[in-house]
Amino acid sequence: AFFTSLLIWVGSYQLLLRPFQRQDELMEEDGSNHADVKAELLYSWFNCNPAFVLKCEYYLNAKQAGSSPSTSSRAHPLACGEDPNEVRFFQVGKEYLFLRPEKQKLVDRDLRSASEVETILERVLEFCGGFMTLCVHTARRRVRASVETLQWDKDSQPLIPKTKSEMKLRDHDMQTRDLAR
Repeated sequence: AFFTSLLIWVGSYQLLLRPFQRQDELMEEDGSNHADVKAELLYSWFNCNPAFVLKCEYYLNAKQAGSSPSTSSRAHPLACGEDPNEVRFFQVGKEYLFLRPEKQKLVDRDLRSASEVETILERVLEFCGGFMTLCVHTARRRVRASVETLQWDKDSQPLIPKTKSEMKLRDHDMQTRDLAR
């Protein structure tokens, strides 16, 4: 049983991962070049390498502007995003800089997943925030209504009801005013 499972494991390893195949053969099978990879991903070797990004920003852009004595114009790639004239350095969390403004809205698409704990927590907190807003609004409305129904004496001091019958009368007045609105 051990040798059978070992044989299956080694065979699967050889068949799926091809550990002894040369890298250039693997690259030929893929058939993708720099332009294909750049169209699919936001980052490439050019915009992840800080030395190359600085070279593009200060040397190659100065060369294009004509301030460099060397005017040999080779087709040199720039470290850029979708805008080929803007040099960008790739940083995690700053991916939106690589997109045009009309495509930046698409970055947030599918950002939430229902299976993530953070998404569930955000939805619960949004619900609680809405509920708290409703409670605060209701409490403020009741306070305003009770302040409006207070009777004031000649010294501008509120007359607070002292007996239960006075409180019931005040509550009845508040309810009739709410219904009138």
